[in-house]
Amino acid sequence: MAFSEEYYVHLNGEQKGPYTLAQLMRLYAKGFIPEETLYWMDGFDQWQPVADLCGPSLRVWRKKPSKKKITIPIGLVLAAALLAFFGPLVRDGWRETNQRRFTAQSAYWKARGLVREEMKEKKTNLAFERYDPDLVTLSNGTDASVLLPCTLFPADGSSKRSLWHVTLRFDPGQKQWRLTSQIQTAGK
Repeated sequence: MAFSEEYYVHLNGEQKGPYTLAQLMRLYAKGFIPEETLYWMDGFDQWQPVADLCGPSLRVWRKKPSKKKITIPIGLVLAAALLAFFGPLVRDGWRETNQRRFTAQSAYWKARGLVREEMKEKKTNLAFERYDPDLVTLSNGTDASVLLPCTLFPADGSSKRSLWHVTLRFDPGQKQWRLTSQIQTAGK
């Protein structure tokens, strides 16, 4: 088919044209001629779908969700799930290793970190109870006594309650807690 041929379209109940193939393609690509529109030219016995001449509608292509549109929500859901699962672990780990003040809460977190390190060597996981300020005693401006109730999960799959008594000393010059003693008083 030559570009000089004339095409007619049946649009909104009316015959419109003539159009060149280039004009028809441009109108179709911009969505001015719907995909279901019929076209005709000299020599045709009947009207034909314009999609047969111009190809699939660009609007059909636009309706397909792009991989980017699908990937971003999936990525966000995955990131939220990972954050929900690992966020508290990372936060607690940071608290257990980065205590630089003489407060009851700092002593609690440092004691937790020290007990966790000892149990890690024994290949035992543990779950501590929530922070309770009544279980931490500060004295002499440098000393702390911390009771840590927890549940131990040894490698054999069992679980048992345990109570640790940890004493710490704070060095204000270096802003560090040092272990004085730690005793597991239950669940050995």
